[in-house]
Amino acid sequence: HNVAGLGWQEWNPGKVEYALKNNGRPIWVDYTADWWPTCKVNEKRVFSDDRVLAKLKELNFEFISVDDTKRRPDIALDLLRVNRSIIPVNLIYPPNYPEEPAIMIDTLCGPDEALKILDRIQEVIQASN
Repeated sequence: HNVAGLGWQEWNPGKVEYALKNNGRPIWVDYTADWWPTCKVNEKRVFSDDRVLAKLKELNFEFISVDDTKRRPDIALDLLRVNRSIIPVNLIYPPNYPEEPAIMIDTLCGPDEALKILDRIQEVIQASN
């Protein structure tokens, strides 16, 4: 999907791990599916907020979409890797992961919650510079 024109990349096994090792940027991973309304509500609420979009651009985020609309077994396995079995799941990885843990959103999320998480990521980036 291309929510808010953020340049979402399609997930495949190993993509997140590769990006974390090689890109040095924070990553937003969105596990989503067309048949799950909570995912669509989160996307609409979070990625239509100008404050959130500005902060994401400022922090130079990379975006990876894990689309489980077709219920793929490799996605089910990847969810288990992060100790979840159902969506929605959003994982926000700081650029220095795993020194700093990823932040998980696995419920409904609005722009204010997202901004708190992005402020935390910004603190991590500033502390490591």
